[in-house]
Amino acid sequence: MDSPVFSGIGSDMKKLHCRVSKDGRHMKKLHCRVSKDWRHMKKLHFRVSKDWRHMKKLHCRV
Repeated sequence: MDSPVFSGIGSDMKKLHCRVSKDGRHMKKLHCRVSKDWRHMKKLHFRVSKDWRHMKKLHCRV
């Protein structure tokens, strides 16, 4: 619950790791590994459901 790991999201994303605060409102760390076609991610924002199992929104600028 402290550091949920999301994998297999989209064909380009390999791993998405996120740590959130204890209240579950703020993200502490957000790491993402993408395919070789993407070199750098500038911004990555997403909202997840209360159980942290499903993503509601995923916005990425590369």
